[in-house]
Amino acid sequence: MHLRPRSRGASRTAPAGTFAVLLVAVLFFGPLFFAGARADAPSYNSTAYNSGAIRVLFPSDVPSVELVQDANPSVDSVLGLAHVLELAPLNGTHPIVELAANPESTSAFNVTQSGGVGRFDLGLNGTLGVRYAGLPLWAGSNLESIAANPSKGHAELSVSYGLLPPTAGQQGIALNWSIVNWPWQSSSDLLGIEMQFSFPNGTGFSSCPGSVTPVSCSGATLAPGGIVWSSSTTGSVGATGPGGSQVTLSWNSAARASNRSVGVTAGTFYANSSVDRVTLASSGKGSSSVNGSARFLLTLPAPLLPRTVSGSAPVYLGAIVAASVLAGAGLLLARRRDRRIARTL
Repeated sequence: MHLRPRSRGASRTAPAGTFAVLLVAVLFFGPLFFAGARADAPSYNSTAYNSGAIRVLFPSDVPSVELVQDANPSVDSVLGLAHVLELAPLNGTHPIVELAANPESTSAFNVTQSGGVGRFDLGLNGTLGVRYAGLPLWAGSNLESIAANPSKGHAELSVSYGLLPPTAGQQGIALNWSIVNWPWQSSSDLLGIEMQFSFPNGTGFSSCPGSVTPVSCSGATLAPGGIVWSSSTTGSVGATGPGGSQVTLSWNSAARASNRSVGVTAGTFYANSSVDRVTLASSGKGSSSVNGSARFLLTLPAPLLPRTVSGSAPVYLGAIVAASVLAGAGLLLARRRDRRIARTL
């Protein structure tokens, strides 16, 4: 039987075509691979959690938590517990702060921590000095100025942070607090916390009474200096940041006072271009303990395949060099193979 030899042109064309395809693949996907390569397995240490896309930085001595995007550090938002407040019954946008305590002025908090696969919890507890205030909330008065005011007594504050279940491009924490043995001025007052929600690179804040997703609220953008109060309803405050990222602080309509359910009165104040203040208070009726909760969440936009590949010059240079080496080696092997075939014919 006589076998017809394959043409030399065909033997050269097939390897050359194969390596041309490889060259295109490396040039297209190489920059994406090198630019996007990172550890995506969750990691823990004593004060931080990293999901591979979002870092959660937990407090060590003061009650605050920070959410940061790994790939873009300009997406960085902090939620801090600024004050514990006793408010006179709501009457207008600036209720009177009867008593107040500043967690940052207390002695160091005791820290408890538990961690493991899929969970991370951290708690702070300490004793607060409670002082008379008598100031309208968010009316230009600085509550730090009450440090010299007479003391009303002491109370215990416990704050816990727990990771929310992560989803693609989303990570956050559940925040819980407990105020125990507060020296009430009046049992008809409200007791709760004031939080400072900062997002320096955000585009402003929106308030959404009745919703835990600010993006679904239309026409709820806060003007600088704007104040919104709502009572006994779920709600949220959100801000949009670089690249379409979004940070949200949300809460439920109820809290607990001495093991009974009580409504939450929520107020938000757009203090300046990067800071919103949120107060969540409840009618404790002189209860020995008042507990509340909130959620702090960072959401990243879904990644899209770019129409054109973009990347840094070093990434492209590395991809081109790698592709050139592969193509050169492939052509050399193809020529050697052709010469061997020619000698056998």
